[in-house]
Amino acid sequence: MSTPDEKSWNPFRWSPDRWISFCAFIVASCALAFTIHESRVSRDFQQRSTRPRMYVSFYYAEKQAGFLFGNVGLGPARLDSFSVLVDGKPQQHWTAMFESLGFDQVPDYSFTVPRVETWYKPDSPVSWILSVPSGPAYHRLRDESERIEIKGCYCSLYDECWLFNRSSKKTPVASCSRDTNIIFSAPAPPAETDGKTKLDRFAYVLAIVLPRSEHANLTVVPGGAYYLQDVKLRIVNLANVGRGATGQNYELKLVDPKQPPIVSRIDLRSTNEYALNIFLENPDGEWNQELRLRKIRGRWSHGTRVTIRRSFVVIHQSADPSFPRSATGEIEGIAEIPKDPMSRRYFGLVGELRRF
Repeated sequence: MSTPDEKSWNPFRWSPDRWISFCAFIVASCALAFTIHESRVSRDFQQRSTRPRMYVSFYYAEKQAGFLFGNVGLGPARLDSFSVLVDGKPQQHWTAMFESLGFDQVPDYSFTVPRVETWYKPDSPVSWILSVPSGPAYHRLRDESERIEIKGCYCSLYDECWLFNRSSKKTPVASCSRDTNIIFSAPAPPAETDGKTKLDRFAYVLAIVLPRSEHANLTVVPGGAYYLQDVKLRIVNLANVGRGATGQNYELKLVDPKQPPIVSRIDLRSTNEYALNIFLENPDGEWNQELRLRKIRGRWSHGTRVTIRRSFVVIHQSADPSFPRSATGEIEGIAEIPKDPMSRRYFGLVGELRRF
């Protein structure tokens, strides 16, 4: 004879209410399992659909040769490390790279230094981080390019990290480690100048063209992953200089790298070119920017150069690959800085007059 406990665990003796409760428990358990599975699948899809891909490659064309760099992936990338090596030995800057390659004289070149702890927008045009104009140095760099290795590490929004190099192969890693012994940076400025030769912190203006629009937001961004305070700037549209326009003044209490301020919006509907000279300053120093926009094959491209005022030391220079350059490799529409002191003083005087 069975006990009451044995009867309660015998499904054939269960009441309808108990069967209903049991089925409800099974349905709820399945729903919970399905929800957990869907959540994992959704998160995995989001991670895959927002994965960045940093790209670096040696490139040469008719007028210039050098390295292109950018984020060609689907999501934003945080650059955590960047290094340049020659024959496996880390270099401190581009000038040191040319010296390690055995160049008798460091050639004229334009550059930008990718800054660590900086976020790169997804699927953005790659830009020159090193450009040498056509000439003997151009051919020498092309011949020696295989000795140069560029590598680094970057992470996604979900803290997935990868190593990258010139082979375009990315290797997943748990996290990025940084070699603090040799940090790749900008080369030292020339010794003989007429003014300040170094700015630890600076900002410049980006023209961000709005999607499906012929307008662009002028956004002030810092030159690295740092804040700037009390920034004053005057933006001069060169098309209006002949009509007596002196530009528009702005004052910013804070320039935040995470939320860069928008100071103005420009209308690009009635032109295929747009040229701005921008004069910036804060308590740390004064610097100038030349920003040029051109519509090429239906798409706006930009070229820009930032120099310290009066000393003409270039602290930032970049251009989209499609932006035209002169025969010497200079960004078209941006004046070449004279090399002799007298011409430099006259060049600086003209620049100062254009501020007003």
